[in-house]
Amino acid sequence: MLARDIDELLSRGWWVSVSPVNSGGEWKFTCGIYKKYKKSGNWVTDNCKTFATPQQCYDWAIKYLERKESLPIVDESKVMKLQEGTN
Repeated sequence: MLARDIDELLSRGWWVSVSPVNSGGEWKFTCGIYKKYKKSGNWVTDNCKTFATPQQCYDWAIKYLERKESLPIVDESKVMKLQEGTN
């Protein structure tokens, strides 16, 4: 996730948190999606899911939020360039 993607999420009132957790002696990663409510200013968990890798967490979070917002959040052209190792 790029800095501009994080800024976009914050401007829409969303935050994604990925944390390592030990589950049955095996390390996994839990992804929490938080929504900031305008009236109270409080952050509230909207959804949470556990995956084998941090990348799976972020991929799931972006797809979830794009469905929720009905708009793309991540600039896919930048993602492709990063995956190809170019800038």
